[in-house]
Amino acid sequence: MSLEDLNELALQSGAERVLVVGTSRGNPSSLAFYEPHPSAIRPISIIHLRGVSLRREITDRRAPHSRYLCITYSYPDLAHLAQVLSLSFNVEEPVLAPLEQLTQVEGCDLALHLSPGSGDVTNSSFYRVRPPWEVGPRMRIGGFREFEGGSGSEVEGNIRE
Repeated sequence: MSLEDLNELALQSGAERVLVVGTSRGNPSSLAFYEPHPSAIRPISIIHLRGVSLRREITDRRAPHSRYLCITYSYPDLAHLAQVLSLSFNVEEPVLAPLEQLTQVEGCDLALHLSPGSGDVTNSSFYRVRPPWEVGPRMRIGGFREFEGGSGSEVEGNIRE
């Protein structure tokens, strides 16, 4: 589908966000977030991936039904990326919480948790909050680009600022 067709479909279904997964050689390479709008679809952010492990590669457990997603991060230098992901997923403000304290995070049952990786990569994965267990997928984030106010103006983002 074209972005215009996606915009029309999203508006018809009442969606607040559109997520387009980019691929390279058959593997996920980026996550592009858009906001549907009657005049034209608006870009929010692009998250560049350096590697993905799918849920089926992590666990045999079925993914649980979840209603409330939150973004958590274990290191203050990841606050900007966490904020971009919160805006992209249209969820509450991100929470600084080490993985061991995930069960203490209120208001969500599924968390996308960010932690420092090696070099300029950030590790992320989805976790069930209560009881705590990784549900995946795991994603290695290599960078991001955010778009300000739907104007199309881009801001390059470093993983750690």
